[in-house]
Amino acid sequence: MSISHNPSGYPQAHQGNENGDLYTQGHGNTKLAVLRDTAVTTDEGYVLVDLSDTTNFKHTLTGRIRLYSLTLTAELESDGTGKGRLYIGVVTEVDDANGSVDWFLVIDMQTFANADDDSTRFQPPPWTWPNGLDLEVDGALESCKNLLTATKDSGTTTWQTDTALGSPYSVGSAPGQGDLVVFWDETADGASLDFCILAEYITEAAT
Repeated sequence: MSISHNPSGYPQAHQGNENGDLYTQGHGNTKLAVLRDTAVTTDEGYVLVDLSDTTNFKHTLTGRIRLYSLTLTAELESDGTGKGRLYIGVVTEVDDANGSVDWFLVIDMQTFANADDDSTRFQPPPWTWPNGLDLEVDGALESCKNLLTATKDSGTTTWQTDTALGSPYSVGSAPGQGDLVVFWDETADGASLDFCILAEYITEAAT
């Protein structure tokens, strides 16, 4: 076994197999955040990981989020109508009037066309990133340092800092720069969404 350091300065162990190949052992210092909501029938925003909140969330550093995996289970109930998109991304700028988000994952959902009551269940394989997605935001430029996307929210009142949104913390969390957030965009009426998202992550100092 050998030890090296990743680009963030964290030590990582390497184990060799019988052929001499090295592989990196799993990261053991990750934190978990679980976001659950039921009977969602309108557009709704959530804070999945509140980067600045070291009191209620399990992390201690507040410079950036490194995301290792996301696991989603969801159910869309309707009478044959209803569709929407579940967005996951990072807040790039925010104040008490509005905020902006860069989205890196969008899940399109719709019910089956069925005249009877219908429940459409979604449970895709977990999204995993072995090296972790570095979601650091440049505070001065108000943009992600390592993410390029044309799918964005810009100046949207959902993300203003004077409103607590649903989060893993029971009282809710106000969105802030660098937070990992979720948005349900109901694009056609007629469905009720139940979902649960599990995030595996660490936080690091800013670069």
